[in-house]
Amino acid sequence: MKLNVVLLLMVLTLVINASPVLALDGSSGNPKNSHKNTYGTGWECNKEYRKTDNMCVAIKVPANAYPTHVSYGKGWKCNWGYDNTGQTCAVIKIPANAYLDSYGEKWKCDRGYVADNGACAAIKIPPNAYLNSNGNKWKCDRRYQQIDKACVAIQIPENAYFAENSYEKNGDVIGGIMKLKTNV
Repeated sequence: MKLNVVLLLMVLTLVINASPVLALDGSSGNPKNSHKNTYGTGWECNKEYRKTDNMCVAIKVPANAYPTHVSYGKGWKCNWGYDNTGQTCAVIKIPANAYLDSYGEKWKCDRGYVADNGACAAIKIPPNAYLNSNGNKWKCDRRYQQIDKACVAIQIPENAYFAENSYEKNGDVIGGIMKLKTNV
């Protein structure tokens, strides 16, 4: 009877401890596809695996993507020129007169064009105007001021002159300030 009790205890011990052993790699006590962490106090999943329920599960990297090898986020990122559409990566459609930005994540219009409903429309530059340094809008020439969508000559009254101290505010040229001439 004593032998049966001992045998029963051994069988119960094996059954209770068997399920975690199945998920281990057998050599270190860590789950498969894992390694000891850098602090030596536990384990972490290998690259391209994510910790889920004390196991390391392979990250599913979609087509046109690459693994990021970080423990946060999805574990993958779309290739240059592709956009994340949930669990897949779709090619970014670039309209005429546009290009991909330096990150390859979105498109921008060429110089002289502006985004308009998913396309790039040419900027209409009126007479006496020029394209600004960024190439995304126009400015009036000196001695002209913007009125609606036109550049109109500033009328300088007698006994006044055009001030040379124009400046930019929010991308718009503020200038043409007139000062009265005095004979003092």
